[in-house]
Order: sequence, then structure tokens, then C-alpha cells
Amino acid sequence: MAERVQLENQDLENVVGGALRWKGDGTVYPKDNPNAVYHYNDYAACLAYIKTNWSGGAQNEDTLKMLKEAGLVW
Repeated sequence: MAERVQLENQDLENVVGGALRWKGDGTVYPKDNPNAVYHYNDYAACLAYIKTNWSGGAQNEDTLKMLKEAGLVW
């Protein structure tokens, strides 16, 4: 069985040093624009993509657009 992630604990925390907010209902949004809500199927895959492509960088709405292009959010 895959390891479960406590998404509700991610709600108010930055992701990988950036500024995306992840919610347990399957949504993610930039801290600076909570109206720009994206949906994800695979939380772990999204985090892995961010860690690979934005190591130490800012996670913002542009990051979500890149995740959309990668097919990880819609």
C-alpha cells in the first residue's frame, strides 16, 4: 500500500520552500492568488515534479501553469 500523505497538514505550509497551498480536497493554489485554483490527481507526482524542476526556486502561479502543461493539474 502506498504511503498516505496528510494533506490537511499541508494546508498552511509552504511546499518545497515556495508559496503554493495544497488542500486535502485535491486543490492547489498560489499563496498570492487564492482564486487561481488548480486540481490535481496525484499529490506525490506534483511534489516530485516541483522538486525536480524548481529546486530552491519560487513556487507560484507560473509553477502551476507548468504543472498543467505536464498534465499533473487542470
